[in-house]
Amino acid sequence: MSTISFPIEMQLDSIKKHILQTSIAAWDRHVTESSLARWLNNFTGKALGDENLERIIAAWLLFNFTFYSNSEVNELCKIIYRKYIHEKLNQSKYKESGKSIAEQRTDIISRTYFAPLGNPSESSCFILYLFRTSNGLPKDCFDPILCDKKLAKHEIDDVVLIDDVTISGTQASDYLKNKDFKGSSVTLLTFFAAPAAIDKLSSDHPELKVIYVHFLDDRTKLFSKESFLFSNDESSKLRDYVDQLCNVYGKWIVENDMDHAQAYMRDHPLGFANGQQLFGFYYNTPDNTLPIIWHQSNEWFPVFKRHPKVYTMDGGNFDGKYW
Repeated sequence: MSTISFPIEMQLDSIKKHILQTSIAAWDRHVTESSLARWLNNFTGKALGDENLERIIAAWLLFNFTFYSNSEVNELCKIIYRKYIHEKLNQSKYKESGKSIAEQRTDIISRTYFAPLGNPSESSCFILYLFRTSNGLPKDCFDPILCDKKLAKHEIDDVVLIDDVTISGTQASDYLKNKDFKGSSVTLLTFFAAPAAIDKLSSDHPELKVIYVHFLDDRTKLFSKESFLFSNDESSKLRDYVDQLCNVYGKWIVENDMDHAQAYMRDHPLGFANGQQLFGFYYNTPDNTLPIIWHQSNEWFPVFKRHPKVYTMDGGNFDGKYW
């Protein structure tokens, strides 16, 4: 490809400086000078034929990454809780009760079971903990044994499942297939939802109510026509170069550098379900985000690490040196 004049007139050292300042101010120092250098060293020129250009574009992509810190995730928990309560308060049984808002809220919570969308080892349980503590909710509403008894007695109106992201809807749909909530209504609370997930869940589980904070429409997909990142004339000049960079390295990662547990990513060089996302949380990075951001191996150093699920018994980080 021919060389270009970088549209925002920034050289690599300048972009790196901005990234490190952002890391200090907004990313809880998750990116350091050394980790940034190691990540940029992944880009060796095999995509664009120009190592320096690749690193400039990679750094520019990273500068546009959205990172959700501890305090921001806690705020997302509060927002999604308020949305749920607002939804319930609009139901006629509460509007016509004659009780105060505080009394209605107590009634709602006493007849709600909050549960993770997934098994106890997955991130949804961590989100559930943050959700409970951020909103000061009683532990009884999260107790599976107690709530199972209340479900059997039809003392639960709502089962509320909690997760951080639903982009394809596959995980949520699969989880719900064999669940029996004893006639209670079911709600999914999530920080982020994409159109494909909403459509799939509406089709597979029409009884499910989905409440989210942010809607991930095509503007958040990196290479869509409506992409935020290429919304002006200057940045649009980079589209083909960014596309080439992400696809070449993304394909190499998913085809050659992922273990058996990550085989499901084989056809997703731009993120699971063609996610094309550029965001992550302080506790993990979704697989819908570009693999060049989060993948980790002996051959690739991540800038925002993802902690993948392990499905076999031969994993684990235990060397036995103290035994």
